[in-house]
Amino acid sequence: MAENDRKEKGGAVVLRVCSANRDELRIECESVRFSIPDGADGKKSGGLYGIRRGHADALMAVAPGKVTALSGGKTIFSCSVGEGLAVITGDGVTILTDRADVPDGKG
Repeated sequence: MAENDRKEKGGAVVLRVCSANRDELRIECESVRFSIPDGADGKKSGGLYGIRRGHADALMAVAPGKVTALSGGKTIFSCSVGEGLAVITGDGVTILTDRADVPDGKG
């Protein structure tokens, strides 16, 4: 596969977790998962959302829960976050939250 094809179809995503209670975390991975809340009108269900490289730019609400970074089908990083926002670009996910609880030694 040509280098340009690999960049378009796969490759690293940079997860950034920014919170008031700790320094910014930066993790390179293949995909990111986080929870989105139910719609205020009760018509749109929330749930788990996954992002890979090349995703359309988006701004999403983040529900309290786990943010997980995966590579090779395995979890390489996970932390609990409070409510917040996810800023999504083609090569990154930035989680802006009031709280990020990271296990010791993981960032």
